[in-house]
Amino acid sequence: MRRIASHFIWYRHVYPLHYLEIDEQGCFRGVFPLREEIAGTAFFDGVLIPVPLDLIDSFHPDEWECVTENLQVGDPVQVIHITGLEAAAAKLGAYDGGSRGYIERL
Repeated sequence: MRRIASHFIWYRHVYPLHYLEIDEQGCFRGVFPLREEIAGTAFFDGVLIPVPLDLIDSFHPDEWECVTENLQVGDPVQVIHITGLEAAAAKLGAYDGGSRGYIERL
């Protein structure tokens, strides 16, 4: 089981200070509150988005608000890490389209 925590996770709406669980096959297991340190959990600043594998090649940052609409527990995912967004923009689900951001596949 892989656990990845962040300041914000986008899964249908914003989850502040939560973590994602991804199983050994790369399938999404859920989003859970980060209430304490958990051994083996990676922490990233910015926003994490679990993108379904069938959408990963067509994923565009402008569409990040709708990419998790149909994601279900058990679906294979690629986690996208977006940095450079201001906390308020991430919290409100607004993407300003600025070039200061950085996107990384985890």
